[in-house]
Amino acid sequence: MSTENVEGKPNNLGERGRAWSYTFLRVVQPVFNHSIFTSAVSPAAERIRFILGEEDDSPAPPQLFTELDELLAVDGQEMEWKETARWIKFEEKVEQGGERWSKPHVATLSLHSLFELRTCMEKGSIMLDREAASLPQLVGSPAMTHRNLTSSSLNDISDKPEKDQLKNKFMKKLPRDAEASNVLVGEVDFLDSPFIAFVRLQQAVMLGALTEVPVPTRFLFILLGPKGKAKSYHEIGRAIATLMSDEVFHDIAYKAKDRHDLIAGIDEFLDEVIVLPPGEWDPAIRIEPPKSLPSSDKRKNMYSGGENVQMNGDTPHDGGHGGGGHGDCEELQRTGRFCGGLIKDIKRKAPFFASDFYDALNIQALSAILFIYLATVTNAITFGGLLGDATENMQGVLESFLGTAVSGAIFCLFAGQPLTILSSTGPVLVFERLLFNFSKDNNFDYLEFRLWIGLWSAFLCLILVATDASFLVQYFTRFTEEGFSSLISFIFIYDAFKKMIKLADHYPINSNFKVGYNTHFSCACVPPDPGEGIVLTVCAGPVFGGRRRLHARKFSNCCHDPQELGLLLCSLRSATEFEVYLKSEVSW
Repeated sequence: MSTENVEGKPNNLGERGRAWSYTFLRVVQPVFNHSIFTSAVSPAAERIRFILGEEDDSPAPPQLFTELDELLAVDGQEMEWKETARWIKFEEKVEQGGERWSKPHVATLSLHSLFELRTCMEKGSIMLDREAASLPQLVGSPAMTHRNLTSSSLNDISDKPEKDQLKNKFMKKLPRDAEASNVLVGEVDFLDSPFIAFVRLQQAVMLGALTEVPVPTRFLFILLGPKGKAKSYHEIGRAIATLMSDEVFHDIAYKAKDRHDLIAGIDEFLDEVIVLPPGEWDPAIRIEPPKSLPSSDKRKNMYSGGENVQMNGDTPHDGGHGGGGHGDCEELQRTGRFCGGLIKDIKRKAPFFASDFYDALNIQALSAILFIYLATVTNAITFGGLLGDATENMQGVLESFLGTAVSGAIFCLFAGQPLTILSSTGPVLVFERLLFNFSKDNNFDYLEFRLWIGLWSAFLCLILVATDASFLVQYFTRFTEEGFSSLISFIFIYDAFKKMIKLADHYPINSNFKVGYNTHFSCACVPPDPGEGIVLTVCAGPVFGGRRRLHARKFSNCCHDPQELGLLLCSLRSATEFEVYLKSEVSW
């Protein structure tokens, strides 16, 4: 806190005022020096780092399908469980009328519902790794017994899958190992205080008709309370369903060991939440999912070790040193051994080598196979034709097809990425044209020269592989890529202007053109009328002003050599010159 105003003259406080100000500063200054932000890392973040950072040999948690069911009155009479929303990654709501689903959209939650959910987790029943083989067994457990709860609500759900579940087309969107998370909320008249339970089963179990698709259930969240707060229960149900679709909380829910781990997961979610002020946007507007989702790996790695934890609003400090943007991954580390990187790549790829091929033997992969095939064929045809024009058909469509087939097959079998499309591209086309012109100007055999270039390129690639030179890729930035792209663009633009200049050279513009000059001629010899000589009809263009009939008694060249007459007409620029020529050559 500054004392500039205290000691300056404009305040006119006098000696008593200055003394009082100094006393105030001595009392208040220590309070301001003691920051209320005691640590940049919250206890919740430390707990999550411990949860996600533990080494675990178990497989990664499967994809979760979350369903929100609400206890609603049907036609104003009986209460019945109705599905109102579902989540895989984004929320889908049942539209009014209950006959169709909305488009997937980003779930927008109220901040108050998240705090209420946190309170529910603090005061409700938490049952982790509960053993149950059916829904009645789970509902009938001592922890779930609460007055008339079992007989009046949850036991009404059928324990056997229905036919509609087995025919549900939504099942195609879920992976085979997917599990379900069921959220059940509603208001009842026999409860005076809310009943809250969060259950994680030890093994995923099929709970009959509880889920719209035949997927085993792993999580259950139940919230039943007295009447009058249906909207609040609904928003809390949406909050926990959205949390279960969040990738970080999803992992925490699988690895949590007690209530505090789940609460820490909610706190971490709150740290990442961005609040929109009321009145500046319409909550009824549904936000469409982005075309490209940001990766959650960075957020997970922040808690699994290796990075300093940055809470919402903290800015990482790197000292002003820019990076290449590739990260410090294992693939880009130099081994220092002969072919060490190649050996590590083989070991890393060998377990997945066969699956890269037999995974494609699925009807769902047919569209991708057709797309890659058409992309390869059309590319080979297009650039094959351009290569034929650039190399005088020494390399054409057939050579492009053969090269794409052989190199693509070898690359897919022995390299690391079967889905990579290998074919001619713009830079290759530019290189081949320049190489052909260079060979032609210096009397080299183009194909022989091209063969030696390919052999030397292969030899240099083997040297790069043997010396682990690929680790230098981590120092490449987008500047390198954009520099090459700019060079290629400049070459294509230069070629376009070069062709325009050549066209102007072969077909020069007539700068001495006059409006009276004729540009189109045609002629025909017609039989003469009795008493007239040969009639030559000249059809002039629009500049000539129509058709003229020129009479000549002797014009034998017209009928004997029509080609010569046509060339003659093309050399004459107007009807006046034609008449002059006739007068000089034909006796009237």
